[in-house]
Amino acid sequence: MEKQTEAQKIAAIIREIRRREGLTQQQLGDAADVRQEGIARMEGGEYLQNLDILNRIVTGAGYELRIVASKKSAQIETTL
Repeated sequence: MEKQTEAQKIAAIIREIRRREGLTQQQLGDAADVRQEGIARMEGGEYLQNLDILNRIVTGAGYELRIVASKKSAQIETTL
C-alpha cells in the first residue's frame, strides 16, 4: 500500500468536511471565495494550496483550521 502524500491527507479532510456539512464543491467554493475547480483539484489530492486559501476553505465550511506540531518521540503535543 502506497503512503499518502500530505496533499492527499489534506484532500481527504477537505472532502470529509464538505460532505459532513452537505455542501457541493460549488457551495464551498462560494463560501470560501475559491473557484469550484480549485476545490476539486484540492480534493483530488493533486494540488496543495497555501495556508491562507486552505483556511478560507475550512472556515467556509464552518470549521476552524488548527495546525499541531508534535515531536514524533514525545508524548506532549504543542499547538502553534
